[in-house]
Amino acid sequence: MSDFHGNLHNVSVSQSSNIDLEMGTQDYLWKTMGNLTQDSYVKGFDPSQKAKVDDPMEWLTLVTSLKPKETLLTSFKPKETSLPFLRDRDLPDDRVKDKDYSLVFVPKESWAKLVEWSLTSMTTLGRWKANKVAFMSCVFSNHMKCSYATFQKDKTKFKVEGLLHDYGTGQLPPHGRTGLVWDVDASRMYVPVFVHGNHWISMCVNFVTRTIEVFDCAGLKHQKDVEPFANLIPWIVKAVQSAENKKHLNVIKYKVVLGFHTGERRQHS
Repeated sequence: MSDFHGNLHNVSVSQSSNIDLEMGTQDYLWKTMGNLTQDSYVKGFDPSQKAKVDDPMEWLTLVTSLKPKETLLTSFKPKETSLPFLRDRDLPDDRVKDKDYSLVFVPKESWAKLVEWSLTSMTTLGRWKANKVAFMSCVFSNHMKCSYATFQKDKTKFKVEGLLHDYGTGQLPPHGRTGLVWDVDASRMYVPVFVHGNHWISMCVNFVTRTIEVFDCAGLKHQKDVEPFANLIPWIVKAVQSAENKKHLNVIKYKVVLGFHTGERRQHS
């Protein structure tokens, strides 16, 4: 123990005479170091700081304002897209919103008036019995065009089912549901077709002569636009026949002919 104490150095503790014992630590630092600054502000700690936030909500606003601004890329959100879907069902809510509502959808009471008018007025419909004529909608035309794309991919696997079959049996369109089976109860059918994105034409499908008569004010056949109907209608006709009639019915493409347009009809009348 004597050796241990012998190795100790004498240590003297002294206190500077400049220290004011009554001065607080912060005041002493201020006097010794001068103007101190800090990254964060603590109220009442460093009077040299200029940015004072008395209200906690002001500090929250300051923090949120430091967030990086959205750029053109970060703020971009892709629009929701969906595949086009064709349907021909009696949905009143959807019908009213359609921009072509008055052209496409016919109320039942209006349809009844049309039938009565066709029976009592002198029109071209008078050449045939009204209960032998069917009318299609533009939704039917669009569905035929889409189905034709499937038909072209593989004719051997193509089947007439679903909506196509319902059209052939007269269950569609809903505004003119007749229950007339093509080439059994109905002998003719009128169809509106939208072509080239800016023009309407009409067709008269004759199930007896197996022809499609095109009516266009420009006097054109629109062979490419009528192609889906000329090819698919024979398939639909056969699909809706009885099992016995199917045996004797061949699927042959309908012939497309040009009907009278306005000028020709005036000359012939």
